[in-house]
Amino acid sequence: MENYIRGLESLGECQNSYGDLLVPIIMKKFPAELRRNLAREHGNARWQLQDLRAAIAREINILEVEELVEKLKLKHTGSDTISLASFGGKSEQCRYIPTGRVFLHVEQGDTIPLDVLILPTIALPLLNLQQEVKCMNYIRGLKLAHPISDADDDFDVSLLIGSDYYWQIVQNEVVRGNGPTAVKSKIGYLLSGPLPVANKNSSASYMFNVITAPPNVTDLERFWKLESMGISEDEAETSTSGILNTYKENCITYKDGRYVAKLSWKEDYPVLPTNYEVCKRRTENTIRRLSTEPDLLKKYGQITDDQLKRGFIEICDADATPTHPVHYIPNHHVKKESNTTPIRIVYDCSCKSRDQPSLNDCLLSTPPELNDLTGILLRFRMNRYAIATDIEKAFLNIGLD
Repeated sequence: MENYIRGLESLGECQNSYGDLLVPIIMKKFPAELRRNLAREHGNARWQLQDLRAAIAREINILEVEELVEKLKLKHTGSDTISLASFGGKSEQCRYIPTGRVFLHVEQGDTIPLDVLILPTIALPLLNLQQEVKCMNYIRGLKLAHPISDADDDFDVSLLIGSDYYWQIVQNEVVRGNGPTAVKSKIGYLLSGPLPVANKNSSASYMFNVITAPPNVTDLERFWKLESMGISEDEAETSTSGILNTYKENCITYKDGRYVAKLSWKEDYPVLPTNYEVCKRRTENTIRRLSTEPDLLKKYGQITDDQLKRGFIEICDADATPTHPVHYIPNHHVKKESNTTPIRIVYDCSCKSRDQPSLNDCLLSTPPELNDLTGILLRFRMNRYAIATDIEKAFLNIGLD
């Protein structure tokens, strides 16, 4: 399936053009148990082809892990959180991986218990270059941990032992020569170092780096956002934190007990009209509508007086000659199901007249930098007690310059 999809993409065909037709055909090919697993994960929502491909990849990974566990007769001991960092990468990715325990049989009949992470594949098959050591005199007669075999050109890595167990296996004897160094261990001599090969035109290097550590909140947020590597967009490429930091440094000040923020104007924004006539007409219409509900009109006046008293708004002298551009913003009321505040006043910055721009048209537009709900919930659960509070009129307390 993947080959066919990649072939269509190479011809310029987008998944959106054929995905709706292909999804039901794929679903009919699945066994009933697999369809139930996918339905349990996805619910009744409509499948998109990209989401279905990702779900299939996760199911295959689960099946491979289960087959490996059954083959080795492993018992799950829990799960571990690891941070995966690739060579040359700029970020880490957090994953939950099941754990188990295996026993490594060593010389003298002893066993070493190893707590392991259970994965269907540790790495791609490695090229078998051990044939080259046959002609090295200093290695002859040594019992190697990986015996020399003529059968395969490559081999699979079945067990990767990290530094937490490495020194329980490695011993003190070291044999050096014109080639790889042989280090004695409890399972035989381990070869490490450069190995001369017959074909000098090709070389391959393999590196696998796993850092296991208690994840911080940022790692957990990244895990929930990215359940499988390669499915979600790289957060580092879409973040607007740089723009936000620049705005904080240059456009926000603290004056007279309140924060004052400058409007983020576009570089070449169009001339902003006064909007006086539009604002006057809409205000008159708002008062006319509220006149049919005297209680709401009274509350509207009380809110306006309160905002004036708190310094949220100020009275402008209509007869004074302005020394800078003036732009009027209309406001209207929105009803709320509240006994204390049945209405709230909303200012319409998108108001425009005919072909004239609005205030929002003249300001920079960036993605919202709000606290992620996942991170809030995780931090809420980290400790025993949590305190919730509210800043009264928080947004209105921020002045605009």
